[in-house]
Amino acid sequence: MRFRIIFKYPYEGKLSIGNYSGYFQILLGKLLYIIGLLSLTNADSDKPHHLIIYGFIPVIWYLSIFHNTAYICNNYLIYNFSRVIDTKDIDRYEMKKKTLDMYSLVIHMKNKEVLKLSLNDSNYHKLQLLTE
Repeated sequence: MRFRIIFKYPYEGKLSIGNYSGYFQILLGKLLYIIGLLSLTNADSDKPHHLIIYGFIPVIWYLSIFHNTAYICNNYLIYNFSRVIDTKDIDRYEMKKKTLDMYSLVIHMKNKEVLKLSLNDSNYHKLQLLTE
C-alpha cells in the first residue's frame, strides 16, 4: 500500500539539508554495521562488539526523525508515506520549530485529529498557499 501511495504521489521538489544529512547517516550506519559484521567473523568471542551497536545508532536516530516527514503533492498532504490527507480538511496548523530547513508542525484537522509532522522549506510554503 505504501509503495502505491509513493508512486501515485511522487515527491516533487528539491531535497532539504536534513534529507541529505539523513541519507549520509543511513549510509554511515550501514557501513559501520557491515564493518562490525566483518570484524565479528574474525574476532575473538570474548571481545565486545561495540561497532555493530554503533552502526545501528545513526539508522535508528534517522528513522525516528524520518517517520514524521511529510510532503505536499497535488493539493494533498502525504504523511508517513501511508496517509493521504486533503489540504481542505486542515483546520489550522502551528509551527513549533525550524531546524535547518525543516519545519516541525502540529496540524489540527477539521475532524479534531492532531498530526505532528515535519515539512521542508518548499513544502511548508506550499502548505501556506493551499491553506490560505
